[in-house]
Amino acid sequence: MALHLKSLGHDVVIISPKQGELSKRAKSAGLITVDINWQKTNYFNPFFLIGTFLKLKKVKLDVIIFNSFID
Repeated sequence: MALHLKSLGHDVVIISPKQGELSKRAKSAGLITVDINWQKTNYFNPFFLIGTFLKLKKVKLDVIIFNSFID
């Protein structure tokens, strides 16, 4: 989906764990990536959530498609 959106001219940024398969594939495809250290308990950690929000705010996204490893 990300490659299709990029081919249509959209800016695509992949946000995923640094060592995850998604991040590796995105980098090899030439997509912009933002690395995060995501763990199961981070959903409840306000410092992590605020830090992640600030990272996302710097990228200036219009749409976020979130795929958690917990899904």
